[in-house]
Parts: sequence; C-alpha cells; structure tokens
Amino acid sequence: MADTIATQVQTVRKGASSFIPAKVGIIERTITVGGVADEADDVIQVFSFEDRTLVLAAGLEVMTPTTNSITGALGLATGTEFLGESDISAAAGTAYSGGQAKANVLIAAADTMDLNLSGDAGAAGSVRVWAVIADVEELDGS
Repeated sequence: MADTIATQVQTVRKGASSFIPAKVGIIERTITVGGVADEADDVIQVFSFEDRTLVLAAGLEVMTPTTNSITGALGLATGTEFLGESDISAAAGTAYSGGQAKANVLIAAADTMDLNLSGDAGAAGSVRVWAVIADVEELDGS
C-alpha cells in the first residue's frame, strides 16, 4: 500500500519567517526521493499551508537524477493541479513547470502541496520543488 510521507514537509506561515512573502513571492524546498519513499505511488508532502494561499505557478527541477526510472507530479493530495507526470530520472538541471491551465489554484488553509511518485520510488535522487504564491488575505485586505 502506498504511503503519504510527511517527514520533509515545510509549513508555510504568514509572515513567520524570511522565506514567506508579505504579498507575492517564491517558496522552494529540496526533496530527497531515495530512501524516503519506498513504494510506487507514494506521496511526499512538500508544503503545508496555514492560511488561504493562491498558487500562481509551480514546478520542479531535477537536482540529482534518480537512479531508476521514476516520475513525479505536483498537486493537492494525489492530484496534478500544478504539474503532470515529469521524469525525475532526467539529467540534473532539467526543469518542469505547470502551464497556464495549471496556474491560479487557491489552496485552503491546512492543505498540502504534494509530490506524487510513480515508478521505482525507492530510487535515490532529489528534486527542488518551487511555487510562486500570493497571500490572498494580505492582497484583499482581510
């Protein structure tokens, strides 16, 4: 049975640290794939949002290619709202980002952005996951 792995999740708090924008900015996190996810179809939680947040764009970059064939998708839970299946066994520096149809997704408080794995999830490697986000509470004055 596939697992949801929360050992690498980074909580996105409004104004709580330097990586969170006051209004619009980028957040990023390097995620280790090998040794964390040991089954195909495992889900690695990347960001947990404490407040309503608008995701304007999202993507990933291969930092260390996985040793075996594996793909990753970015979404809410097991979805692909931000990025469809992307080859993370590709060469280091390969970057993927969601198209315009995948932009402007409103995330509710307590939701997570997840990296959904397919293939040989035990394969060692790492990816940098990024998102351009807007603090909608700050933008609408509430």
